[in-house]
Formats: sequence, structure tokens, C-alpha cells
Amino acid sequence: MLNAIQAGILTSSTKERLEALEEQRKELQARIAEERLAKPKVKEEFVRFNRKGKFGILF
Repeated sequence: MLNAIQAGILTSSTKERLEALEEQRKELQARIAEERLAKPKVKEEFVRFNRKGKFGILF
């Protein structure tokens, strides 16, 4: 498809396909962003033990 566009071939079907792929790309980027927000940034081991060996968050 990219080769066709570079060669100057842009038909209604290539345009429709390109638009569909762009929409899919936006949806995937949104899902990736949601997953990144859902994942904790600290590891479990970091939260489990602090310097005093007690359960809690290390500050």
C-alpha cells in the first residue's frame, strides 16, 4: 500500500483502506495508553518491604 501511495496511485479503495488503518492505529494507541495507566509504576518488592523491614511503601 505504501508503495502504491509513493508511486502516486491513490484510488478511492486505497484511500478508504488508509483511513481504516489510521483509525485502527488511533484505537490501538488509546488502548496502549490505557494499559500503561493500569500498570503500577512500582514493583511489588518495592511496596512489600521498607528499610525497617515492615510492610508498606518505601519513602
